[in-house]
Amino acid sequence: VAIAVSAWYMHKGKHAEFARKTLRTGVAVSLVATCCLLVSAHSSAAVVTEEQPTKIAMMEGHYETGTLPLYAVGLVDEEGQSVIAPIELPGFTSFLASGDFSKEYPGLNDLAAENPDIVVEDLPVNLVFQSYHLMVALFGLICVVILIAAIAAFKKNGKLGQKKWAQWIMIVC
Repeated sequence: VAIAVSAWYMHKGKHAEFARKTLRTGVAVSLVATCCLLVSAHSSAAVVTEEQPTKIAMMEGHYETGTLPLYAVGLVDEEGQSVIAPIELPGFTSFLASGDFSKEYPGLNDLAAENPDIVVEDLPVNLVFQSYHLMVALFGLICVVILIAAIAAFKKNGKLGQKKWAQWIMIVC
């Protein structure tokens, strides 16, 4: 909010000193909060992979037991039980969750075989996959906005803070 309010005042050309100080404060707070969020997100992911294997399998469109790849974008073919993705980094989600690229996690089919309450065909795998990846993409957008705001706030010449497109990104996002 502090970044957006500062950018609004910069856009309107009002309260320049207040906008500059508030932008710097907003950037500092957001950097600390973002670092804390990364630590929290990592520890949550580690717990989810161990305590809620069905959730992590749905989040990654993981039907067969094996390592968890990392997808930037993709679409789950629920009938074909596969992920259609232009970029796949094999084992990267396994690494992020456990620190081991070769760590295997159970797929939805194996989880369903162990638990009769799980019916793979009835699970909204693509919805969960898309929701999770949208959340990650929005976090990336937040990081980009913080980077733009940091450059605008702390760069000596301050020209980025005067660019209308940068101001609108900080206001809207």
